[in-house]
Amino acid sequence: MRIAFPEFRIHIDDGDTVLSGALADQASVSGVLAAMESLGLELLEMRRVMPA
Repeated sequence: MRIAFPEFRIHIDDGDTVLSGALADQASVSGVLAAMESLGLELLEMRRVMPA
């Protein structure tokens, strides 16, 4: 997982793998979603969090 998504912090929460980190723009979001799909990963949730 770390090889596929080096820009994210990764941890396990209740059996789910959680990726967290910042994406620069909509194209970056699309790229991450495409990578997840190509790896056969299921996206359970995505949240937009405004910087503090």
